[in-house]
Amino acid sequence: AGISWFLIPRARNGFAFYAIFALVITASVQLVGVYVVFASLVFPALAVSQLPNHQTLTGLFCGLTSVFIGLMGSLALDLPAGPMLVASYAVMSILFRFFISLKVKHN
Repeated sequence: AGISWFLIPRARNGFAFYAIFALVITASVQLVGVYVVFASLVFPALAVSQLPNHQTLTGLFCGLTSVFIGLMGSLALDLPAGPMLVASYAVMSILFRFFISLKVKHN
């Protein structure tokens, strides 16, 4: 299924996408927990929803930044990684949303 994702573009549409998505989400929830998976899916998308263009790259950057800050905060403060990740997703998404709203307002 992995190689067909790149070789057959229509595999990314419809049933194949949803089947792979369901398997990945199920495995992810079992590995890291429902809150972390939910936060990683929802918070970056909410952060960039009002951005007129480059939503994918900005959302990816928001998510990666959140993971880095959450894991480094967990390591530095000796706290559990899951709650720190969820908190960092929330804080970074609020900050991204705030700065995006300033940018959109000035344009």
